Amino acid sequence: MNQIIPLVGGAVNAHQKFEVQLGKTFAQFEIDYRTLTEQWSASITVEGVELVSGASLQPNVDIIQHWQLGGTLGQLVFVGDDPTLDNLGASNSLVWVPNS
Repeated sequence: MNQIIPLVGGAVNAHQKFEVQLGKTFAQFEIDYRTLTEQWSASITVEGVELVSGASLQPNVDIIQHWQLGGTLGQLVFVGDDPTLDNLGASNSLVWVPNS
């Protein structure tokens, strides 16, 4: 079953850390707003190992598709509007799609 990962926008949340259970895996997320490029990025750590570093939150794509994870995390699809500093989590979302 797909799961929405909660995201919160705004300058006060420009650097956020949280943990989410994805199936049987506990993943630590770091979501950062890059002021120079005006983009949000995500880094993901599992059991102390960083699996994804600086994945750009781009609409309608699996943001971790370029990392060679062998299906470890399934897919993380960012859907909705292009993310801005203020609309993250309001007009878009990050959806975890487990492996079938």
